[in-house]
Amino acid sequence: MNYEFQIGKTEVTLAQYAIFLNAVAATDTHNLYNPNLETNLNIAGISRSGSSGNFTYSVIGTATRPVTFVSWFDAARFCNWLHNGRPGGAQIASTTERGAYTLDGATSGGLTITRNPGAKFWIPSENEWYKAAYHQPAAQGGDADDYWLYPTRSNVAPGNQVGPLPLANHTNILVSSILSVTQEAGIDPAQNYLTSAGSYPGSASFYGTVDQAGSVAEWNEGVVTSFNERGVRGGKWESDEILVRSSVTRAADSRVPESERRSLGFRMASP
Repeated sequence: MNYEFQIGKTEVTLAQYAIFLNAVAATDTHNLYNPNLETNLNIAGISRSGSSGNFTYSVIGTATRPVTFVSWFDAARFCNWLHNGRPGGAQIASTTERGAYTLDGATSGGLTITRNPGAKFWIPSENEWYKAAYHQPAAQGGDADDYWLYPTRSNVAPGNQVGPLPLANHTNILVSSILSVTQEAGIDPAQNYLTSAGSYPGSASFYGTVDQAGSVAEWNEGVVTSFNERGVRGGKWESDEILVRSSVTRAADSRVPESERRSLGFRMASP
């Protein structure tokens, strides 16, 4: 079926997620905030102050880096919140529990949860994410089969330099065991390895999206029934180019929907 949709140019950022938390997580009923967002210095993050009922949230460092340690359910609740007009208050049907998805308190399982008709914002489907990342018609300069191997409009594996800009076919991934941000091997527990959203403007997809290769992997709506998991696409700062290929299987980096990891975020789509 052919239809039009829009997809986020970047992943959801720390600044955007902190606004969400301050709106609906003064009492964090469904654990939208993971404390690792403050304590894991490789991705920090967002800090939380106060006690339940009066929690407040603040960005640590660069606000334009992507948020991580979010489950599929966290991403779905963020979409519901946007669908409902960004309301404030408790995590109830009119804020986070209904809208694009009917969650009603679900925080695990949930593989039968589907996008509701009339959704204004949603987690991209596998096909929506894939098309935004890899498609470019051959008649408009794309590969012969209309799809690139990498989301950087290339069939050649990306590099991972961070400057000078603009850089074509570079992104925040691991290359020959070298990390992009430090250009060194080995993970320093005190080093932040996330790059700001849009740090590689010369490596955008045909549709103008950035960071669909590397930085953080991204949830999609896909269901991998053999593992009871939700789809994940896009690779991450601590993995090599294999996971950013269009040819990688859906199950290569899927996760149970309640999974929250330092290299896992999301972007949104809309009509």
